[in-house]
Amino acid sequence: MPAAAWRLLGLSLLVSISGLGCSAGAGAPSGSAGASGAAETPTSVPTARATVGPESVAWMAAIAVLVTEPAATEGELGSYAIDGQGSDAPWLPFGSLIDVEVVAGQPVSVRLLDGGSISGWVADLAAWDDTTGSLARRVAEQEGGAAVQDVALGSIPVGRWVLAVRLFRADARGDGTTFWAVTVR
Repeated sequence: MPAAAWRLLGLSLLVSISGLGCSAGAGAPSGSAGASGAAETPTSVPTARATVGPESVAWMAAIAVLVTEPAATEGELGSYAIDGQGSDAPWLPFGSLIDVEVVAGQPVSVRLLDGGSISGWVADLAAWDDTTGSLARRVAEQEGGAAVQDVALGSIPVGRWVLAVRLFRADARGDGTTFWAVTVR
């Protein structure tokens, strides 16, 4: 199951669980007697219901996937600003990411998980042991221009890398940076 789906499931469960302790009583207080002398039982019991609106999952519009034909791997979301919401994150180190194995010379590309169009991008590559991204080098960049669905990055050199790609949505909703650990053999 993709990481975004796990996050959404976790959010739904959290909302459901937190709502269980918040129930309003109906009828007489516990232990009081009604007309028959027996304690009254409420006729309806409120139930907790998870509500996940578009504003609570806006971050999902920032997540990208790394395409290494025939596979596509969802990355780990870093900083993003989508629909007026956002989060700032540091460089994500190699050991915190799921490793994607790529064959040497194989071209890779990225696209938004939700299929949205992309109007600009910045892609940086850092050695696996650069835990802060301070030695990252720019491998692709475009500001503006025609909207695209996939951003071709070409092939990544042999080695172990952290790939960070910031995609700007063509629908002007915002942008986000997604990270992958990549091992090229």
